[in-house]
Amino acid sequence: MATPGLLPTEKSPAVYAYAAGTEEALTSAGALMSTGAILDSGERSGRPLMFFLTGHAIDTVRFSCRRQRIRFTDWTEQRDEFGSASNFTVPYGDDESEYHFLMVEWDPRDTLTALAGQAASSVAELPQDLKEDEIVLEITFQDDTTAQRAISIQLQDDGKVYAAFQDYAPDQREAFLDRPDATAVPREVLNGTVAIPVSFLDADSNPVEPIALWYNLAQVSAITVGWTGTTPDAVRAVYTPSGSGSLALMAMISVASPGDGDSSVSFSPAKWSDMDLHGELHFELTYGERTISSDTFLVHWESNTEPVPASTPLPAHTPQPNLQQRN
Repeated sequence: MATPGLLPTEKSPAVYAYAAGTEEALTSAGALMSTGAILDSGERSGRPLMFFLTGHAIDTVRFSCRRQRIRFTDWTEQRDEFGSASNFTVPYGDDESEYHFLMVEWDPRDTLTALAGQAASSVAELPQDLKEDEIVLEITFQDDTTAQRAISIQLQDDGKVYAAFQDYAPDQREAFLDRPDATAVPREVLNGTVAIPVSFLDADSNPVEPIALWYNLAQVSAITVGWTGTTPDAVRAVYTPSGSGSLALMAMISVASPGDGDSSVSFSPAKWSDMDLHGELHFELTYGERTISSDTFLVHWESNTEPVPASTPLPAHTPQPNLQQRN
């Protein structure tokens, strides 16, 4: 008989898992998720698997994904969060009413990459190791008792996820559990109270200072964008023409995909030299559906690299840029 969660034992209280969006219980027999699917194109519709826990007096939960990645989002906006990572630990705390808002999402990026790159023409043709995964939960309660549970994941041929919440008791500790925890994205960064570090550098990696608040990108060899915590999925350079008066002309002009463990990416403004830039530039770090934006910088492109006195106003600008995305 299927159970709606993991019942208490003599050593630990009960813990239950539910699908976000439908609040359908993940049982030991399993349930088919109806909140999303993986498409044959390598894209996602909705959320194939996002879940939350309920229980009593949970102190922390360490989540470890066997093959792919997971994310953590705190909808109460109280805790640090984790972008796409293999292992991390989440503090739960005394307020059990918050547990319902602590979301863990499966991120099958290897599966999506295989489909997008046409290594497989459909979900049904994927190798088994890209259709199966497991998320192990190492739970510590506030009375220092512990428990281990697991969510087993099976990707169906139609792209939907079948997930079961089960006991976990291997004969010996498995190696993927001993990978180090990812570094969290600090809450102050998520809330925008700490600025994303952005540096404009010349050919000798020296800082380029703005003149009358404007950066001349013709004098900039690289723009570096950094972060603290989990590596973002992507970093986007976003430009808005000066005087547009509307967000309608805002456009992404470049995107970078950081590698695991990277703490910054670099953009080359030379790739934008024919875009007749004269406006506002900012950068966006994406973590799943969450986006964090940097400060906004005034930029233009003036090939005359002679220093312009700070008292000299920039010339009036009428042409609109060619807003094609540049890598």
